[in-house]
Amino acid sequence: EPTGNLDSEKSKDVLSTLRRFNIEHRQTFVIVTHDAEVAAACDRTIRMRDGLVQAPPVAAPSAIVARALADCDPEVVIHMAAQALVRPSYLDPLGTYATNVMGTANVLQAVRAVPSVRAVVVVTSDKVYENDGAGRPFIEDDRLGGHDPYSNSKACAELVTDSFRQCFF
Repeated sequence: EPTGNLDSEKSKDVLSTLRRFNIEHRQTFVIVTHDAEVAAACDRTIRMRDGLVQAPPVAAPSAIVARALADCDPEVVIHMAAQALVRPSYLDPLGTYATNVMGTANVLQAVRAVPSVRAVVVVTSDKVYENDGAGRPFIEDDRLGGHDPYSNSKACAELVTDSFRQCFF
């Protein structure tokens, strides 16, 4: 435990030195600790209980995306990832919502943590609009709708995007 008998300032100095060495020399450190703050400073943690390795905790998706964004320091983020097919959305509606709605929310949350980002473009689909059967092209002011899981999830992604735009950007 590299910081076990140190005060909090010295602990931060030790961790900062290890992190700098990790980055500059591309070296990996294995740190054994009981200190939650030390563990939180690590890229990956492996927990042990009663001498057995436990499943590692999974980082929040927005944290993974934020780290990837921060690594490339973008000014513009274009979000086009999706489960993009209607038929598979009937087979896996929850997966479709998770990907299309929470995926969008995770990207937008991650963008909030990256100061270099100046613009975000979220690409959805014409399926976000309620189809009234008129046969005319949709326009931005048309009512959101969609009854199948794919179309509905994309409409939800539009609502998430609008909420983030109004509240955070």
